[in-house]
Amino acid sequence: MNALDFFVIITVVWLTAFLVLYLKRDELKTRGITVYPFFIMVRRDSRSEWFPSVTRTKAFKALEWAFLGLSFASSGLGFWLLIEAIYNKYVTPAGPLEASITPIIPGITTPLDQAPYILLAIAVSVTLHELMHAMSSTSNGIKVRGGGILLIYIFPGAFVEPDEQEFKKAEKMKRLKVIAAGIGVNFVLALLFLALMSYAVPAMSQGAQIVGLVKDYPAYNASIPVGSVILAVNGHKITVPSQVDSFLSKTEPNNVTLLINGSLVTKTLFTPLGKLGVYLDYYFPSSIEQGLAYFIVWMYIINFSLALINALPLFITDGAKLFSELLGPQGQKTVVYLSGGTLLLLLLALRLPGT
Repeated sequence: MNALDFFVIITVVWLTAFLVLYLKRDELKTRGITVYPFFIMVRRDSRSEWFPSVTRTKAFKALEWAFLGLSFASSGLGFWLLIEAIYNKYVTPAGPLEASITPIIPGITTPLDQAPYILLAIAVSVTLHELMHAMSSTSNGIKVRGGGILLIYIFPGAFVEPDEQEFKKAEKMKRLKVIAAGIGVNFVLALLFLALMSYAVPAMSQGAQIVGLVKDYPAYNASIPVGSVILAVNGHKITVPSQVDSFLSKTEPNNVTLLINGSLVTKTLFTPLGKLGVYLDYYFPSSIEQGLAYFIVWMYIINFSLALINALPLFITDGAKLFSELLGPQGQKTVVYLSGGTLLLLLLALRLPGT
């Protein structure tokens, strides 16, 4: 299935479901279910306190202070990456794209077969984000009034609603900690999954899979197909992509053992430049290991993205709420200007497919 077929099927399913549910909209509304085209929200009353035995401990309160610091660090890092992305896009367009900002669209900006792991990572990350808001509310003596889940097209989400009156009456520092809790937990999760991505994913890999070829280089000239797996080079076992170049000889023929369409093949290749001319990725022999690796990678990407984007002042983000609380009633116009300017920076930094 290609990306177009995928989105056509999803769109047809959505519109069909909307038409069916729209006929029962009044009944659904009494049950806390709101349905719009490509948007559905299920709201429920919530317990007023979340894990009080944990949230009222000194350790959790110390964690809240750390989250508050991480929130402002995330905001600063987010602004820095926006400026770097704009510089890379307009000043040095042929330069590196490490700081580019690209929307996550399964099948268009990401491989379609990774869509389940992307959506699962979003669901887990957003749920933990909102859970931390609820726990911080309890820690700061603010009751939680409600919460729920939502689905925007194919993207899942969640939300919690602290009691509005109690939130407004709380001290400024307590309000700040409640707002910062979600950003902080996403930042910590990003660090955790970065560590797993750096150590656990390579440990599971059992080879280097060829995902692309460079024309007129040895692998291309030897007709090695994309999808083949490099298992050994000159008798040295390969488990991760970074090992391939280190075992290649520039002056002597290289014996490269590959898994091609399920068969072991050894090819003798000369690499005068010390390069096979291949783009490589980790290889996982089982679908379970591959799925776990994809989930780890996307948990890092999603949480890092949430921590940075949500920490920026963008009207409805936690970052905008933080700045609003800091500047107070007299600074709300400044928050609006800041949010507008940040949105402009984001739009300038954004890289759409084909640009």
